This record gives sequence, C-alpha cells and structure tokens, in this order.
Amino acid sequence: MIIPTEPTPNLVIVKNVAPSTTEKMLTDFFSFCGKIDGFMLNNDTTALIMFDRASAAKTATLLNNATVNGNELAVEPYFSETPATEAKEDDEQAEPEAKPKSNVMAELLAAGYKLSDQILKAASDFDKKYGLWDRVEPYWKQLDNKCHVGDAANRAGATALQFEESADRWLRTNPMGQKIHSNLVEPIANVHAEAKRISNQQEANKDEKGRRSQ
Repeated sequence: MIIPTEPTPNLVIVKNVAPSTTEKMLTDFFSFCGKIDGFMLNNDTTALIMFDRASAAKTATLLNNATVNGNELAVEPYFSETPATEAKEDDEQAEPEAKPKSNVMAELLAAGYKLSDQILKAASDFDKKYGLWDRVEPYWKQLDNKCHVGDAANRAGATALQFEESADRWLRTNPMGQKIHSNLVEPIANVHAEAKRISNQQEANKDEKGRRSQ
C-alpha cells in the first residue's frame, strides 16, 4: 500500500499490534467497520489501514483499546488534520446506508471480540450525536437492568445491600441514577443485547442448515 501524499480521513494507523498478529487477524477485525481498500502490516507492531469511506475509518478509531490477539490496540487517524474532515464525516453519516456504530460493536461482540464498556459507550454517543441512534434496529430489547446496574451502582457509592434491594429503583428515581441509566446502562445493555441476538441467530442458522443436510 502506498501512503497518500495528500491527507485523507480514510487512513488509520493501528499501534501496539502483537508480534504474532497476522494480516488476516487485523483485516477480519477491521472489516466489520467497512470495506478496506489498502493494508500494510509493519514490523514495528504497527499497521496502516485505508478504508473506502471516512465513516468506516471513524468507526475504526472508536475501537481504540479493543483487544486483538491478546493486545489492546491503539487506533487513531494517520493524519492529524485533513481538509474538511468534519463536513465529510457529516455527509457520510447522513447517507441512508450508513450503519450505526452500535450495530458494528454488537456484531464484533457476537463474533467473540473483546470490547470495553468505554468503547460501547463511545459508539452509542456517536450515534446519538449524528442522529443514527434512532435507526438502531427496533427489535433491540432492553436486558434485565440488574444485569448491568451493579457497576453503575458501585460507581455511585451504593452498598451491596442497596444494590440487591433497590438498585433498579435508585437508577430510575435518583437524579444521578437516572443520568447513569440513560447515558451508560441503557446504551451498553442495548449493544450487548444485540450481540446476543446476532449470536443466537447465527446458531439458529447453523442448526437449520444442519437439519436440511440430513
């Protein structure tokens, strides 16, 4: 891959790549973000990825600190500044076929990749900022709140007993709890729920294929 002389928002650099990581490992991972036009894996634990769209490159940067082959990757734009990057980004997100970032994260989770809650939160925040959150599939259903309230309650200083007895009520009635619930618990729960749905659908498809082959 030839590095362009003119700055482009489509190119990202990936650092802290494990020495044993192959090109296929990285392209399989980042292909969830969008079509890859160019790839270069260097010997100094870095890689360069050229996407066909700026929105795909933006999705890739949201995967900063994601784990691939045992290492937490550092992902950032190759060029610190590009002409009219923000305007291009807005145009990309306005296209009807643009996939919400949260959907990409759910697909990665369903494929078995490890993503932190910070990454999932950043994805949902991006979707809300650019008006994509409303396009997240309507079949997303909220998981049982108590599967996630533990972390939120602990961050807010709630005791274990309070969590067991009234964590759900605290999240829905306390001003701080409501903020945590709407801005952190729900978005992350939604992404995990979608990942579970995708995984279950894949298993169902495998079972159906097996029955037909019998």
